[in-house]
Amino acid sequence: MENQINDGVQNTQQIGQNPVNQPEPIPEKPKVNYWVISTVIFAFLFLGTLGWYFLYASPQNTQKQINNSTIPELPPSGVIENSPSNIQTQQGSGKVAYRMSGTILEGGDVWTSNSDGSGKQKLTSSAHIGWLYSWSPDNSFILASTNEVSQNFVKTDYVAIDTQSGSETAIPVVRGMSGDGNSDFVWIGNKEIAYADENVIYKITIGGQRSEINRIPAEAQAIFYHLNKTASKIIYDTSAPGFSGDMINVFVYDLVSKQKNQISEGGNAYVLGWMGNNIAYQQGKGLWSSSSDGKTKRKLADLEEWYILGSAISQDGNKIFFTADNRGSGKPNQGKVFVYDSKQGKLSEIGNLDKDTFASNLSISRDAGFGGYTLSGIINAPSLTINFANNKSIKLCESSCYYPIWQN
Repeated sequence: MENQINDGVQNTQQIGQNPVNQPEPIPEKPKVNYWVISTVIFAFLFLGTLGWYFLYASPQNTQKQINNSTIPELPPSGVIENSPSNIQTQQGSGKVAYRMSGTILEGGDVWTSNSDGSGKQKLTSSAHIGWLYSWSPDNSFILASTNEVSQNFVKTDYVAIDTQSGSETAIPVVRGMSGDGNSDFVWIGNKEIAYADENVIYKITIGGQRSEINRIPAEAQAIFYHLNKTASKIIYDTSAPGFSGDMINVFVYDLVSKQKNQISEGGNAYVLGWMGNNIAYQQGKGLWSSSSDGKTKRKLADLEEWYILGSAISQDGNKIFFTADNRGSGKPNQGKVFVYDSKQGKLSEIGNLDKDTFASNLSISRDAGFGGYTLSGIINAPSLTINFANNKSIKLCESSCYYPIWQN
């Protein structure tokens, strides 16, 4: 086809250049009526333009285009649209939940927001939520306690809060004489929770079942335990009323093998929690880690005059976020907040607590990039998030919000 076109052009040029020298007469081509062609083209363009106007450019359709461009199509129910802010929330620190309003006794409602305080949403409306503990592994539920005040008596129950609807489901947590239990709560499934009370390990489900899964023998009994993620091991220290510091050491008990391992020696040792499969604890003026069998120990940092009051450990076990005061230093009492990064081997002071102000209810985000805590020592305390990278703090509320906990 290409050769035919080129030959045609060449022949046309030859004919035009040498009309006299052609041996045979060339028949005259029929004349083209250019006026008719131009008229048809013009009519076609006119009709096309008129059709485009009625289809797209009329006022009704212009409004429709504007509406479609300014109001995006909503995603299906239950689907989070991947806007930049949502992508950051999903892939980064996740959302933080906290209890807002009410008093320490009377409780309030649960709110959620992003790590920078944006995107605030009220989740519950019962006005009786007390303490927030943790999100389920799939973030479908939040474990919380409820406070019902009647004739100066506070009745505490426990609920699983649906993070989509805000509905509350009572769960059968049993507490002994102390009322506080012997351990923190550990999610061992999306709808299953383990905890210790009166030296018994229980499993409870969102559906309302409760069962005993283990008992702690007399040789390993303590005031408080930290369960690992599978509720198969506990760590504890031997602190108790009337015990001097030199009598307090850290132990691990394996509920499966029934083996007890002593982690620290010499006393003055206090458990912080599970650091992955290892154990974090303070002994004397040092921050330490140990394998669960006690065979591998490492001093992480020198704490100098600081005594750890509360801590939160990242999911990957690489960061310890803690608050401490300088009790026993002979100086005016002061509180500070620190983060230890095991990858960098670095202990850093973060935040800026005012005089006579302390941090409590610490938590750490799933990406270990943010911490959360409640200011204590002041009336109607607010909770804050703090960015570990730039040391920037943001208030989640101006007053009366407590117990910040992060998504998994």
